[in-house]
Amino acid sequence: MDGMASFGYWVRRRRKALDLTQEQLAQQVGCAEVTIKKIEADERRPSRQIAERLADSLQLAPAERAAFVQAARGELAADRLDLSVPPTTPEAAPLPGGTTTFLFTDIEGSTELWDQHPLAMPAALQRHELLLRQAIAEHRGVVFKTVGDALCAVFASALDALAAALAAQWALQAEPWETAGPLRVRMALYTGVVEERDGDYVGPPLNRVARLLAAAHGGQILLSRASTELVADGLPAGVSVRDLGTHQLKGLRRPEQIFQLVGPDLPSEFPPLRTLAAQPTNPPAPASPLLTTKLYVPPPRPNLVPRPRLIERLQAGMPGKLTLLAAPAGFGKTTLLSEWLALLSAEFSVLSAEVAQSAQLNTQHATRNTSVAWVSLDAGDNDPTRFWSYVCAALETLLPGVAERALALLQSSQPPPAETLLRRWPFSSTTCRRCCIW
Repeated sequence: MDGMASFGYWVRRRRKALDLTQEQLAQQVGCAEVTIKKIEADERRPSRQIAERLADSLQLAPAERAAFVQAARGELAADRLDLSVPPTTPEAAPLPGGTTTFLFTDIEGSTELWDQHPLAMPAALQRHELLLRQAIAEHRGVVFKTVGDALCAVFASALDALAAALAAQWALQAEPWETAGPLRVRMALYTGVVEERDGDYVGPPLNRVARLLAAAHGGQILLSRASTELVADGLPAGVSVRDLGTHQLKGLRRPEQIFQLVGPDLPSEFPPLRTLAAQPTNPPAPASPLLTTKLYVPPPRPNLVPRPRLIERLQAGMPGKLTLLAAPAGFGKTTLLSEWLALLSAEFSVLSAEVAQSAQLNTQHATRNTSVAWVSLDAGDNDPTRFWSYVCAALETLLPGVAERALALLQSSQPPPAETLLRRWPFSSTTCRRCCIW
């Protein structure tokens, strides 16, 4: 192949124009240095994924990327790439002044990732920074400072900052992170008036956006009220903001009303913000009080037709963790359960000896080893917070105090997602040995 018209020659010229070594380019792309050497020597064609990463690292314009990938894969002659003018490093954009919007980012749990994956993290960190810088530059932003894995960017337009944050999160989620695993990056947007000084900024908004970022979780995008008001009329289709209430940020006297960006293919449920206290802007209406009558076991009805076979089948399910009792409405599911529970409890003695004998149950043994928490549900309880509130209240009747913390979380102004509640469930594995649903 003619060296002046080869793909490898083009990559080598571009890399040198950007003042990158083969080792640095390999780290950015996430491959071995020997791979870059073979590509530049035209001894190997990059995969489509590597070609796309090369396009990012070599700072190709969007209009050039498709041809570059085709040339990399041998689908387009390399002489079709523009080699007339050596590529140059683009000049840094001027920093905006006055009222600006800041986008701060950092990786959640980066210390643990470095400890667990010391060899993979350098390349992962380079890739993370490249994706963020690309999203920021494409939306007219400027990165003015980096601290470790944290990036500080500034925008003249709040809508540009929001679009950059969305693009960055989508790119991070689409990236096939390898050994180091997915990087969960938290982001914060804050709009305010600052003073530009020697390539940096000074002013209270810098402190507030840093505290706002510290309150976020990995994958979450938070906005201040000022930023939210500026983007409210220009949100992309399918994107919205969620009011998380007014929070007291550490070290700041004035509380901050915080919003979360919600959009397609973005996680939307997170634990409570890491703030000192929360003051809901619009306090939610008090939750409907729990009906304690729904926590009582219905008493067995008198003059029941004995059903020893069904009771025996319920008893046979005792060693398991779950029994599902299914029948159309009015077929006596609740009656059967109350009859069975009465047989297990010393408090009831309404069943005849004939039923007990035919079901072959040892009532004294069952009484010593069986405790019951009961909750009756209806269509109005088809809400995760209300459902788990009733479950906790039912277990409280069994072991007072065991669900106190869970109930407090459910009744807070920002109830946690069900997954978070279950992960932090304060019960031992022996608290609830089995469940019967009908």
